[in-house]
Amino acid sequence: MSKNYQIYFLNILASGLYYSFLTSQVVTSQVSNKLSIIAVSSIANLIIFFDFRNFHFLEKFSVRRINEIGLFIGVALLIISRYDTSFFFYLLSYFLITIILSFVTIIFEKKILSAEMSLENGFINIQMLRNFSKMIGFFVGVMLSQYSQSLFLYFFIFLMILNTLNVRQVVYEKEEENPKSVSSIEKKYLFLMLGILTSMTTIWIPLLTSDYTTDYLKRVAWLPFVLPGVFIVLFLDIQKKFRILQKNFLIEGVYIGVLLFFLFLRVNHFDIILQTIIFSCLSALSISVSVKLRESFIKANANHRNMKFILQSLYVSTEFFIFLVAIINGFSQGVPIYIIFLSMLSVLCLLIFGRRIYS
Repeated sequence: MSKNYQIYFLNILASGLYYSFLTSQVVTSQVSNKLSIIAVSSIANLIIFFDFRNFHFLEKFSVRRINEIGLFIGVALLIISRYDTSFFFYLLSYFLITIILSFVTIIFEKKILSAEMSLENGFINIQMLRNFSKMIGFFVGVMLSQYSQSLFLYFFIFLMILNTLNVRQVVYEKEEENPKSVSSIEKKYLFLMLGILTSMTTIWIPLLTSDYTTDYLKRVAWLPFVLPGVFIVLFLDIQKKFRILQKNFLIEGVYIGVLLFFLFLRVNHFDIILQTIIFSCLSALSISVSVKLRESFIKANANHRNMKFILQSLYVSTEFFIFLVAIINGFSQGVPIYIIFLSMLSVLCLLIFGRRIYS
């Protein structure tokens, strides 16, 4: 594994660790809106987006310096946590850490895509690594949340130290602007589709976790975090070997069938573990469709003058949509069901207009 991939892996692992730890805290807390962590993460990514676009404040710091700031925040958290262990303290720290980790992740995602000979290979490799590292981070985060907050912070700091040491070994070259570069963004409508598909898989994880209420289920509350990652990695590996799946609409057709089955299970209150298994299949199919959409978007914007901004726009569009969903969910508990129908409508559009959208 190259150094770029190693750093990317460690950043996503640390982010997933913190996210799952906090989500476990939310499930057992008195916080009414179970999607509050998603809202905070979305705000952090929106800040990075506008910084790349308008202010360029974070870009004034080297990647090494930004990562060292993240390590400093981790050590500060360990010290402060001895006096303040409230949920809102950890929520604030997650906001700061998300800004740090997301910034570094975007830098190295750009490096990975630039190094790959094929955008398709690059996006599949990124998604496999992203979900594999998230899967480990989610599992460890949930496990540590059941034991010790200090142990969680020690492990998080250990990851940040490894990350810092790896970042110091990378050679950074000054980016040269493409003389044929443009500033406009093509295929903006893909932002909405990606936002809907991503929110479908994101908002249901804490909602499924909150249904693991009995003593037995609490011991396996890591399933909604880990199982989707397992299915995603396995399916992306199959997709990489059988490229024909990228060229036809089989995945989109199966997605609609599995989505309807998940809705049936949810409405009729079937066993929560069965719901989690079907949701995991749905997540794998959703990521596969998202890879095709992201590849189409990057190809359409290959000559944009700020590729970091383009990559971040892919994430921020989904984060903004998820942020709205998380806020609305505080007023209406039916939002997750509405997202299922929006997801179905989006994929139906791909089945009808897919050749033009993917081209």
